[in-house]
Amino acid sequence: MGTGKAKFLALVQLINLIGVAVFLFIGIKLTGSYVGIGGYSLTIILGNFLILTYIKRTVDISRFSYLADAGGIKLIIQFVMICVAFIALHNFNLNPFIVASGLFVAWLLLFGSNLKNYTDILLNLFKPAKQG
Repeated sequence: MGTGKAKFLALVQLINLIGVAVFLFIGIKLTGSYVGIGGYSLTIILGNFLILTYIKRTVDISRFSYLADAGGIKLIIQFVMICVAFIALHNFNLNPFIVASGLFVAWLLLFGSNLKNYTDILLNLFKPAKQG
């Protein structure tokens, strides 16, 4: 958003994450279907593609090289894991908590090395801003 307010942007992302989790849970409970997870995943991919397309027009960069430099390979792996979880939930009678636990463990393996950075960002959200 270009405001230079990292805490604000992190808070917006946290609110987005909580909102998505709550509304996906409600959707699953109301419809008895996990199709919303697939729709959410596709929306994220489409949104990121549109943002990269806009940036490409403005800055003239390669979408692939930008994605690779920004750690996009991990994001692609995460997307594939979510797709596999979606297919498993849709086609087999699996407990959603077991699938979610498997995704969590896979996420820890994939992003565990960044966990300290994520924790520092989260903790900084709650620290008062320095004056002066």
